[in-house]
Amino acid sequence: MTGPLTPYAPPGIYASTSNEPLLATLSGGLRIPALIAVGQEDLEQVNLEMVRGSSSVVDTKSVSEDMAGRWIVDATNVLNPTLGASTGVQSKFKVRNFPIVTGEGNGTTLNAPTSSVSVFVDGVPVAVAAVKGSTGEITLQVPPSANAVVKVTYFYHRGDTSFTDVLSDQVTSTAATLLSSVAENYVVVTGVNDVFRLKVEGIDASVTFLPGTTTASGMKTQLDAAAIANLTTSTVTSPSGGVHLQLSSLQSLEIGSGTANGILGFSAGQRTYRTSAFKVWQRPIVDGTSGGITTTDPSRVVVKVSGVQVIPTAVDGTNGVVTLPFAPAAGSTVEVTYFANTWQDTFDELPNTFISSVGRVGIGPDRSDYLNEQDFVISNSETSSVIHWGASQTVRAGVSTIGSTALGTSQVIPSLVDERLYLDPCTRFVDTTVVPSRSSDRVFLLSQIPTAGNGRDTPLSTGVFNALSNGRQDLAVNRPDLLQVYTGRTLRDALGRAAVKVTEVDGPSRKITLKDPVPPDYNAYATYWYNRLGDDTFTVTCVTPGPLGVGQYKVTSAALSKDLYQVRFGVKAGGLTETVQWPRGVEAITDATHVGGAPVDETATVTFSQSAATAAVFTTKGAGPWDLYSTASATWRTVLNGGSTLVTNLATSTRGYMVSSPVVLSGGNIPAIVTGVNDVLNFTVDGVDLSVTLAAGTPTPAVVATAVNAVIDADATFLGTAPNNLFAPIAGPGANKTYFVMRSYSVPAALPGGFDHASYVAIRPGTAETTLGFTPFKRVNATPGAVNKAATCVSANAQSYVFTLGVNDTFKVKINGLVFTATISPSSTTAANVIADLNPVITSQGTASVGTLANLNKVRITSNTNLGSSSIEILDGTANETLGFVEGDVFTQTKVDPQEVANRLMDTANFAVSAWPTPFAAGGVAYESVVENSKYLTISSVTGGATSSVAFVSGSNSAFNTLSGTQIVAGVDGDAGEAAQDMFTVTSTNPLGSAGTGVPGQTYTDARTGLRFSILPATDGSYVSSGTFTLLVSSTFKVDSGVPTYAIPGLETLVTDMTSVGVNDTANVQTFDSSGVEPRNGDLYFISYQHKKLDFTPTLYRQYKTIESDFGVASATNRATLGASIQIQNGAVLLVIKQVVKVPNTNQAAAASFVSALRELEAPLRGNILPDVVVPMSTDTSVYSNLVRHVVSMSLPRQSKERMGFIGFASGTIPDTAKTVARALNTERIVALYPDSGVLTLVNEQGQEFEVLVDGTFFAAALSGVVCSPAIDVATPYTRRNISGFRRLVRTMDDIIKSELTLSGITVLDDLDPVIRIRQGVTTNMTSALTRIPTVIQIKDYNQQNTRISLDPYVGQKFLASRTNDVEVTLTNMFKQEQQAEIVSTWAGIAAGLHPNDPTTITTNGYYMPIFPLEYILSAYNLRTRLD
Repeated sequence: MTGPLTPYAPPGIYASTSNEPLLATLSGGLRIPALIAVGQEDLEQVNLEMVRGSSSVVDTKSVSEDMAGRWIVDATNVLNPTLGASTGVQSKFKVRNFPIVTGEGNGTTLNAPTSSVSVFVDGVPVAVAAVKGSTGEITLQVPPSANAVVKVTYFYHRGDTSFTDVLSDQVTSTAATLLSSVAENYVVVTGVNDVFRLKVEGIDASVTFLPGTTTASGMKTQLDAAAIANLTTSTVTSPSGGVHLQLSSLQSLEIGSGTANGILGFSAGQRTYRTSAFKVWQRPIVDGTSGGITTTDPSRVVVKVSGVQVIPTAVDGTNGVVTLPFAPAAGSTVEVTYFANTWQDTFDELPNTFISSVGRVGIGPDRSDYLNEQDFVISNSETSSVIHWGASQTVRAGVSTIGSTALGTSQVIPSLVDERLYLDPCTRFVDTTVVPSRSSDRVFLLSQIPTAGNGRDTPLSTGVFNALSNGRQDLAVNRPDLLQVYTGRTLRDALGRAAVKVTEVDGPSRKITLKDPVPPDYNAYATYWYNRLGDDTFTVTCVTPGPLGVGQYKVTSAALSKDLYQVRFGVKAGGLTETVQWPRGVEAITDATHVGGAPVDETATVTFSQSAATAAVFTTKGAGPWDLYSTASATWRTVLNGGSTLVTNLATSTRGYMVSSPVVLSGGNIPAIVTGVNDVLNFTVDGVDLSVTLAAGTPTPAVVATAVNAVIDADATFLGTAPNNLFAPIAGPGANKTYFVMRSYSVPAALPGGFDHASYVAIRPGTAETTLGFTPFKRVNATPGAVNKAATCVSANAQSYVFTLGVNDTFKVKINGLVFTATISPSSTTAANVIADLNPVITSQGTASVGTLANLNKVRITSNTNLGSSSIEILDGTANETLGFVEGDVFTQTKVDPQEVANRLMDTANFAVSAWPTPFAAGGVAYESVVENSKYLTISSVTGGATSSVAFVSGSNSAFNTLSGTQIVAGVDGDAGEAAQDMFTVTSTNPLGSAGTGVPGQTYTDARTGLRFSILPATDGSYVSSGTFTLLVSSTFKVDSGVPTYAIPGLETLVTDMTSVGVNDTANVQTFDSSGVEPRNGDLYFISYQHKKLDFTPTLYRQYKTIESDFGVASATNRATLGASIQIQNGAVLLVIKQVVKVPNTNQAAAASFVSALRELEAPLRGNILPDVVVPMSTDTSVYSNLVRHVVSMSLPRQSKERMGFIGFASGTIPDTAKTVARALNTERIVALYPDSGVLTLVNEQGQEFEVLVDGTFFAAALSGVVCSPAIDVATPYTRRNISGFRRLVRTMDDIIKSELTLSGITVLDDLDPVIRIRQGVTTNMTSALTRIPTVIQIKDYNQQNTRISLDPYVGQKFLASRTNDVEVTLTNMFKQEQQAEIVSTWAGIAAGLHPNDPTTITTNGYYMPIFPLEYILSAYNLRTRLD
């Protein structure tokens, strides 16, 4: 046997006391009562000071963060270790927020254990071995058990975040270039116009030209000889053939104030405008001090241009613009490193968990500037409570049937998510600051605000995504790298090209800016994340209880007042073997939901097919009119469908060609022509109005052409040249489509006579024009040549004229800047006479001619040049009125409309047809496109698929001169057709259901029902044609723990089951967007709230204000605080409170909770604190029984935790009942007090006193305060002690009842107004004075405690022969001290000896007598008549 005790106990002092007649007890020292009671379970924080977001002076404290699931189970990846549940061997975990800092407010990272980091394992503090603050890793000295609850309190710093943006796409892609506006030759005169000054890359330079007449090439030679650093020179030929000087540099050019500016066509201050200001993606730029303070300090930003640091000249932090001292050269890389703050629209951690209600939140104490569930939302989790200032959601149980499982967070599990739009059509941004307003060729508007996404499939690195999102959803972003944009005439056309570069995104305004301009007929298609979250409440209602496969529910929107619809993946058919690809990567998890529309219950079938091949279509980027000249830029070279180069001379006169829109055929035929509906085509050819009535039916295009041509040829104007073939079909573009082409009859004459032509075709309103692809009122004129035309004017009056000498015979005109005065002869009565008078005078600059056709016999004046200088101005001649000219009228050069080029192309052999007038389809068609009142040229191939193409070839006299305005770059620009591609058709079982077509890879939104989903392309490139799958749409949802629904906007919601949920039971899901107001980052605000108390462990208290803080204000229902208040009033200075949880909807706890609390008090409190008296504030007799077991077992020598228990009775307990209870308890360690109730006084918030009735447990609390007062010792009798805190007792009893109660083991109170006094202190064991007197028990406990304290130093020492004597001396001294303290009256027989069986044990024994209370004085007197 090990030791003297059976079973084994560890080495120590084990003391016991046996009762014998006339023995004594001891007392003294600080005694502690323990109160077990209900308290306020919602506690209050008032005017708690908080910092919004990050701060430069405050670190954020994370209190009691639970480490469940955050243990490092695999540290192979040091930078990103694997986290998981503890298995009992791990000692290192990773906190949620890092870096861990010192808590001093300056964000200093902590890398060693300090008091600022505390870890508790199952409520017990443990030592920290290491802290790696930078990664948030904490190592404990000893691994906790697998099931241990580990909580850590630490500081972390919310600060500004450093970002590095690569802004190279914002660099201007072309060099700095300035072109002289004046073409050669240049006449240089020394001292007059020979000095040329400029700045190259910001550095001044100067050149003095040699005198004489010099070409552009000569000027270039002289500039090159000057060897100006970074300057490059060249010559450029304009469309007119003029040669100009061009200056270039990598970064910037600026013209100075030299005298040579005039001859070259430069002006002082003229400069290049390349990008030197770069816009970062995270805005605003802040100073990096962690306060989110917007900065304009260039030193806070680091810029590297091609790896070399450049100091910015300015920083506009608000708009995120960093300006460099120069514009980086084309191809440069630009990296900007800066700080941004990501804490706006985030959260702030509260020091308490489970916030139950919020009173006020404001910019100062007791203010309400921010509204709950409008500006902010409180979110509770098992580990923390936070105040959300951004997007958030909550789930709360709603209606719950009694006996059913409440529907709430355990079944309804939502997560905030961004959704993704694929290839969403954008709209062009319209600049309304100019008149007329103008659509941008680079700026487009997204349909939704772009957001950061969810981190799934993000193109960003994990670090960058986490840094910018900072846990936020519905976060508008300005990052081009989060979008993918394609441009083209159609989606298919766009996908045939590479994605375009986006240089700027302004998320809140939805604007995106492309790096390069796009043609006017191009659309943009963007893929990006967005969010539909709004302020709404959604009610989830159980329809059918049950698990997966059985459970059903409905979801109703409060804002929309309608049910939502679930969309589930159905079945595949039609040979569809490919896995249908969805954004989540799982076939069963669609992203399908409804956005707008009128959803219905339906089965929507998606059927795959192949779309027809499409034709190449090209539209010029440059709008007309264009600058084209017969001498230098009149040759247009086109290659259609990979064929030979088609060369078009633009200077040739040509008929007008009108091309219809493509007409879709049905089986090669025109859709039905219906008599009286769409059978009449009204048109005009060369001024002749014609009309054709088509036969009803479905004619072929050739039949239509025959009918139209028959009407034309039958007219007398055209009969003589019949057949004219002015109307022809051209098959295309692609299969089963056709164009119709109508051309004018005559060809304009050469200029100037050609100005008067009447060659045109026009559509007049009828009924067939739309069917045939024409537009009413459209007119196409022929062209006398698709080149610039000289300035010309014609008189309003035709011959005959009457001129009188000196009266109306003078004609004054300015032509090309020169003034001419001609005298018209009085004999000049015809136009021919007049031009004979004018031409000799104006011949150097112009020509007069006789008008023809509509201007027959009028006088026309035409400039001799078609250059930009071509002009005619009518001056103040006396002949103006007679001729019909108006003084001040000005006429200038006429440039080329795109339709004129279209006419020439259509007239080119093998372009549209092999030859006119007997057309045979060839390569393509050309026509003028009008986009927002600007005119462009469109060329479309008539074939479809991969062989369809439009291309351009350079050569001499090319119309593709860089200055012509077409913006066509030969060899680069063009288009290619697209082969057949996947598409799908949506049909429905519901007549009001979904119907439409879509393309894999683009988000489909049904125009009728709002059904939205995104089928991604098949992994092998194609879905089988005729393959199908279904989507099951229903307003009754089915539960599924593995497949979420996206029906609630902004949420991915799992509803796991409806098992044991009552029919029509509900849960409420609330969503909140981030549109509310919030304090600025770094600002202080104040919050008052109530929170659920979670820590119910027994705690030692010293101050009443701490008790009020932890348990609430004292009240009749707040028994913990009120009981503690009474204990303190009666003398207790230290007390333990163990709070028990109330039974729902009551103010009392269950008996089982008290029993559990008693078990909890078996262990010492922190600091090895043990209570001396236990007072359960319960009147349940089962609690009394368990209290007896508790105090008796705890007081056994093996436990050595001596204590007593005090109880009171429920209000209404009659004396007989109380006596029965006391007799049943029958233990010296219980003191039961009576009567059953009393009255005490409390004070309300207005300072007014009011009385409350309390039961007898408060008397027990009062007595525990009395006996634990440091003012008395353990031997101080209970009898006649006053108790405080009560106004009066409620029950009145006579002395007989009181005595009966006492004899039953009850301590009775007397109401001796104004005091309440103990009549006699007794325990419930009335066997003898050693069991019935409470102080005897206290002295016995104290003596045993004192014995352990006195002898404990000997344990573990050598067992020398003198040790027994040492023990006897120590005990003798102990009893002497107790005698002096009036705890014991005497002692005897103190002896120590060896244990007979164990050589490691000393046994002691002795006798002592406690100090007994003086309770009775018996006075006996003999009455006598006399005393002598």
